[in-house]
Amino acid sequence: MGAYSSKTQFPSHDDHETGSPSSSNFKRSNLGPLEKSFNNDAQCTADEAIGRCIYANGLPFNLVRSPYWVEMIREVNKAPIGYVGPGYEKIRTTLLKGEKLRLEGALNPIRHSWRLSGVSIISDGWKDQRNRPLINVIAQSPKGAMFLKAVDCEGQQKDAQFIANILIEAIEFVGAENVVQVITDNATMCRAAGLIVEGKYQHIFWTPCVVHSLNLMLSKMGTQIEWMRLIFEEAKEIQAFITNHHMSQGIYKEFAKLELLKVPKI
Repeated sequence: MGAYSSKTQFPSHDDHETGSPSSSNFKRSNLGPLEKSFNNDAQCTADEAIGRCIYANGLPFNLVRSPYWVEMIREVNKAPIGYVGPGYEKIRTTLLKGEKLRLEGALNPIRHSWRLSGVSIISDGWKDQRNRPLINVIAQSPKGAMFLKAVDCEGQQKDAQFIANILIEAIEFVGAENVVQVITDNATMCRAAGLIVEGKYQHIFWTPCVVHSLNLMLSKMGTQIEWMRLIFEEAKEIQAFITNHHMSQGIYKEFAKLELLKVPKI
Protein backbone atom coordinates (compact mmCIF):
# COMPACT_ATOMS: atom_id res chain seq x y z
CA MET A 1 0.00 0.00 0.00
CA GLY A 2 1.33 3.43 -0.91
CA ALA A 3 2.26 6.01 1.68
CA TYR A 4 -0.66 7.92 3.12
CA SER A 5 -0.33 11.71 3.46
CA SER A 6 -1.73 13.12 6.69
CA LYS A 7 -2.42 16.46 5.01
CA THR A 8 -6.17 16.80 4.59
CA GLN A 9 -7.28 17.86 1.12
CA PHE A 10 -10.24 20.18 1.47
CA PRO A 11 -12.88 20.34 -1.25
CA SER A 12 -13.01 23.21 -3.68
CA HIS A 13 -15.92 25.66 -3.85
CA ASP A 14 -17.39 23.90 -6.86
CA ASP A 15 -17.19 20.54 -5.10
CA HIS A 16 -19.17 21.94 -2.20
CA GLU A 17 -21.84 23.26 -4.52
CA THR A 18 -22.26 20.12 -6.58
CA GLY A 19 -21.62 17.57 -3.86
CA SER A 20 -19.14 15.71 -6.08
CA PRO A 21 -15.96 14.06 -4.75
CA SER A 22 -13.17 16.47 -4.03
CA SER A 23 -9.97 17.36 -5.83
CA SER A 24 -7.89 15.37 -8.27
CA ASN A 25 -5.71 14.10 -5.41
CA PHE A 26 -8.58 11.78 -4.53
CA LYS A 27 -9.02 10.58 -8.09
CA ARG A 28 -5.52 9.27 -8.75
CA SER A 29 -5.74 5.85 -10.28
CA ASN A 30 -2.75 4.48 -8.32
CA LEU A 31 -4.58 4.62 -4.98
CA GLY A 32 -5.73 1.31 -3.59
CA PRO A 33 -9.19 0.70 -2.08
CA LEU A 34 -7.93 0.97 1.51
CA GLU A 35 -5.99 4.15 0.80
CA LYS A 36 -9.02 5.68 -0.93
CA SER A 37 -11.10 4.78 2.10
CA PHE A 38 -8.64 6.58 4.39
CA ASN A 39 -8.74 9.65 2.14
CA ASN A 40 -12.54 9.63 2.10
CA ASP A 41 -12.62 9.37 5.90
CA ALA A 42 -10.21 12.31 6.21
CA GLN A 43 -12.36 14.28 3.76
CA CYS A 44 -15.52 13.63 5.79
CA THR A 45 -13.79 14.44 9.08
CA ALA A 46 -12.51 17.74 7.70
CA ASP A 47 -15.94 18.65 6.31
CA GLU A 48 -17.57 17.87 9.66
CA ALA A 49 -15.02 19.97 11.56
CA ILE A 50 -15.58 22.93 9.23
CA GLY A 51 -19.35 22.61 9.53
CA ARG A 52 -19.11 22.34 13.32
CA CYS A 53 -17.06 25.55 13.47
CA ILE A 54 -19.65 27.38 11.36
CA TYR A 55 -22.61 26.10 13.40
CA ALA A 56 -21.03 26.67 16.82
CA ASN A 57 -20.08 30.27 16.05
CA GLY A 58 -23.32 31.22 14.31
CA LEU A 59 -21.59 32.03 11.01
CA PRO A 60 -23.81 32.51 7.94
CA PHE A 61 -23.95 29.58 5.51
CA ASN A 62 -23.24 31.97 2.64
CA LEU A 63 -19.71 32.22 4.01
CA VAL A 64 -18.73 29.14 2.00
CA ARG A 65 -19.73 30.96 -1.20
CA SER A 66 -17.36 33.84 -0.50
CA PRO A 67 -14.31 34.05 -2.78
CA TYR A 68 -12.24 34.65 0.36
CA TRP A 69 -13.41 31.29 1.72
CA VAL A 70 -12.25 29.58 -1.47
CA GLU A 71 -8.93 31.43 -1.28
CA MET A 72 -8.49 30.41 2.37
CA ILE A 73 -9.08 26.71 1.65
CA ARG A 74 -6.68 26.85 -1.29
CA GLU A 75 -3.91 28.44 0.76
CA VAL A 76 -4.43 26.02 3.66
CA ASN A 77 -3.93 23.16 1.20
CA LYS A 78 -0.63 24.73 0.13
CA ALA A 79 0.60 25.10 3.71
CA PRO A 80 3.10 22.63 5.19
CA ILE A 81 1.84 19.47 6.87
CA GLY A 82 0.99 20.25 10.48
CA TYR A 83 0.08 23.87 9.76
CA VAL A 84 -1.57 25.59 12.73
CA GLY A 85 -3.67 28.67 12.07
CA PRO A 86 -2.89 32.10 13.51
CA GLY A 87 -3.70 32.75 17.16
CA TYR A 88 -5.91 35.36 18.74
CA GLU A 89 -3.24 38.03 19.14
CA LYS A 90 -1.90 37.66 15.62
CA ILE A 91 -5.39 37.88 14.13
CA ARG A 92 -6.23 41.09 16.02
CA THR A 93 -2.86 42.85 15.57
CA THR A 94 -0.32 41.87 12.92
CA LEU A 95 -2.69 40.34 10.37
CA LEU A 96 -5.29 43.06 10.84
CA LYS A 97 -2.71 45.81 10.26
CA GLY A 98 -1.39 43.99 7.21
CA GLU A 99 -4.86 43.63 5.73
CA LYS A 100 -5.57 47.30 6.34
CA LEU A 101 -2.39 48.23 4.45
CA ARG A 102 -3.38 45.91 1.61
CA LEU A 103 -6.82 47.51 1.35
CA GLU A 104 -5.31 50.99 1.46
CA GLY A 105 -3.12 50.03 -1.49
CA ALA A 106 -6.12 48.63 -3.38
CA LEU A 107 -8.00 51.92 -2.86
CA ASN A 108 -5.17 54.10 -4.13
CA PRO A 109 -6.29 53.92 -7.81
CA ILE A 110 -9.72 55.26 -6.75
CA ARG A 111 -8.14 58.09 -4.76
CA HIS A 112 -5.84 59.02 -7.64
CA SER A 113 -8.82 59.26 -10.00
CA TRP A 114 -10.52 61.93 -7.91
CA ARG A 115 -8.32 64.72 -9.19
CA LEU A 116 -8.96 63.75 -12.82
CA SER A 117 -12.68 62.90 -12.83
CA GLY A 118 -14.00 64.60 -9.70
CA VAL A 119 -15.90 62.93 -6.87
CA SER A 120 -19.39 63.05 -5.37
CA ILE A 121 -19.94 62.88 -1.62
CA ILE A 122 -23.02 60.76 -0.89
CA SER A 123 -24.65 60.67 2.54
CA ASP A 124 -27.68 58.85 3.90
CA GLY A 125 -29.19 58.00 7.26
CA TRP A 126 -29.58 54.41 8.47
CA LYS A 127 -30.26 52.40 11.61
CA ASP A 128 -28.16 49.45 12.73
CA GLN A 129 -29.41 46.19 14.29
CA ARG A 130 -29.59 47.91 17.68
CA ASN A 131 -31.76 50.65 16.17
CA ARG A 132 -29.03 53.25 16.61
CA PRO A 133 -29.16 56.13 14.10
CA LEU A 134 -26.19 56.30 11.72
CA ILE A 135 -25.14 58.60 8.91
CA ASN A 136 -23.05 56.92 6.22
CA VAL A 137 -20.71 58.86 3.95
CA ILE A 138 -19.42 57.48 0.62
CA ALA A 139 -17.14 58.98 -2.04
CA GLN A 140 -18.32 58.05 -5.54
CA SER A 141 -16.34 58.56 -8.75
CA PRO A 142 -16.29 56.88 -12.18
CA LYS A 143 -13.46 54.69 -10.89
CA GLY A 144 -15.64 53.29 -8.11
CA ALA A 145 -17.23 53.93 -4.72
CA MET A 146 -15.27 54.22 -1.49
CA PHE A 147 -16.81 54.09 1.98
CA LEU A 148 -15.49 56.93 4.10
CA LYS A 149 -17.17 56.62 7.50
CA ALA A 150 -20.33 56.03 9.51
CA VAL A 151 -21.23 58.55 12.20
CA ASP A 152 -23.14 57.38 15.27
CA CYS A 153 -25.81 60.04 15.85
CA GLU A 154 -27.25 58.58 19.03
CA GLY A 155 -27.99 61.38 21.47
CA GLN A 156 -27.17 64.03 18.85
CA GLN A 157 -29.54 66.63 17.48
CA LYS A 158 -29.48 66.01 13.73
CA ASP A 159 -30.01 69.58 12.61
CA ALA A 160 -28.75 71.19 9.41
CA GLN A 161 -25.43 72.31 10.88
CA PHE A 162 -24.71 68.85 12.33
CA ILE A 163 -25.25 67.21 8.92
CA ALA A 164 -23.31 69.97 7.16
CA ASN A 165 -20.34 69.43 9.47
CA ILE A 166 -20.26 65.75 8.53
CA LEU A 167 -20.32 66.62 4.84
CA ILE A 168 -17.67 69.32 5.24
CA GLU A 169 -15.38 66.93 7.11
CA ALA A 170 -15.73 64.41 4.26
CA ILE A 171 -15.06 67.11 1.68
CA GLU A 172 -11.87 68.16 3.45
CA PHE A 173 -10.75 64.53 3.69
CA VAL A 174 -11.26 63.96 -0.02
CA GLY A 175 -9.96 67.41 -0.96
CA ALA A 176 -12.37 70.23 -1.66
CA GLU A 177 -10.79 70.81 -5.06
CA ASN A 178 -11.79 67.27 -6.08
CA VAL A 179 -15.44 67.41 -5.00
CA VAL A 180 -18.13 68.26 -7.55
CA GLN A 181 -21.31 67.75 -5.53
CA VAL A 182 -22.86 66.40 -2.34
CA ILE A 183 -25.89 64.12 -2.59
CA THR A 184 -28.44 63.64 0.22
CA ASP A 185 -32.13 62.87 0.44
CA ASN A 186 -34.75 65.61 0.19
CA ALA A 187 -35.47 66.11 3.89
CA THR A 188 -35.65 69.72 4.97
CA MET A 189 -32.57 69.43 7.21
CA CYS A 190 -30.56 67.75 4.46
CA ARG A 191 -31.49 70.46 1.98
CA ALA A 192 -30.50 73.13 4.51
CA ALA A 193 -27.21 71.31 5.10
CA GLY A 194 -26.60 71.24 1.35
CA LEU A 195 -27.13 75.00 1.18
CA ILE A 196 -24.58 75.49 3.99
CA VAL A 197 -22.06 73.46 1.98
CA GLU A 198 -22.80 75.47 -1.16
CA GLY A 199 -22.22 78.68 0.82
CA LYS A 200 -18.82 77.48 2.02
CA TYR A 201 -17.61 76.02 -1.32
CA GLN A 202 -18.65 78.04 -4.35
CA HIS A 203 -17.84 75.23 -6.83
CA ILE A 204 -19.71 72.46 -4.97
CA PHE A 205 -23.46 72.09 -5.35
CA TRP A 206 -26.09 70.06 -3.51
CA THR A 207 -28.05 67.40 -5.43
CA PRO A 208 -31.19 65.73 -4.06
CA CYS A 209 -31.33 61.93 -4.25
CA VAL A 210 -33.20 60.80 -7.37
CA VAL A 211 -34.54 57.64 -5.71
CA HIS A 212 -35.93 59.62 -2.79
CA SER A 213 -37.46 62.11 -5.22
CA LEU A 214 -39.22 59.30 -7.08
CA ASN A 215 -40.45 57.81 -3.79
CA LEU A 216 -41.93 61.15 -2.78
CA MET A 217 -43.53 61.65 -6.20
CA LEU A 218 -45.08 58.17 -6.29
CA SER A 219 -46.22 58.51 -2.69
CA LYS A 220 -47.95 61.77 -3.56
CA MET A 221 -49.58 60.22 -6.61
CA GLY A 222 -50.71 57.25 -4.53
CA THR A 223 -52.59 59.49 -2.10
CA GLN A 224 -54.11 61.93 -4.60
CA ILE A 225 -55.05 59.70 -7.56
CA GLU A 226 -58.06 57.68 -6.49
CA TRP A 227 -57.52 54.47 -8.46
CA MET A 228 -53.84 54.31 -7.40
CA ARG A 229 -54.80 54.90 -3.75
CA LEU A 230 -57.32 52.04 -3.87
CA ILE A 231 -54.77 49.64 -5.37
CA PHE A 232 -52.18 50.66 -2.80
CA GLU A 233 -54.60 50.18 0.11
CA GLU A 234 -55.71 46.78 -1.20
CA ALA A 235 -52.07 45.70 -1.62
CA LYS A 236 -51.32 46.69 1.98
CA GLU A 237 -54.32 44.70 3.22
CA ILE A 238 -53.22 41.62 1.28
CA GLN A 239 -49.68 41.94 2.57
CA ALA A 240 -50.87 42.33 6.16
CA PHE A 241 -53.21 39.34 5.89
CA ILE A 242 -50.51 37.02 4.51
CA THR A 243 -47.85 38.02 7.01
CA ASN A 244 -50.21 37.84 10.00
CA HIS A 245 -51.51 34.31 9.29
CA HIS A 246 -49.19 31.31 9.38
CA MET A 247 -51.21 29.18 6.94
CA SER A 248 -51.48 31.88 4.30
CA GLN A 249 -47.80 32.74 4.74
CA GLY A 250 -46.86 29.10 4.23
CA ILE A 251 -48.97 28.88 1.05
CA TYR A 252 -47.42 32.09 -0.27
CA LYS A 253 -43.87 30.88 0.32
CA GLU A 254 -44.66 27.58 -1.38
CA PHE A 255 -45.83 29.14 -4.64
CA ALA A 256 -44.16 32.58 -4.74
CA LYS A 257 -40.45 33.22 -5.31
CA LEU A 258 -40.51 36.91 -4.34
CA GLU A 259 -40.21 38.23 -0.80
CA LEU A 260 -43.31 39.89 0.60
CA LEU A 261 -42.05 43.33 1.59
CA LYS A 262 -43.70 46.11 3.54
CA VAL A 263 -43.65 49.63 2.14
CA PRO A 264 -41.76 51.88 4.59
CA LYS A 265 -42.94 55.30 5.66
CA ILE A 266 -41.24 58.13 3.76
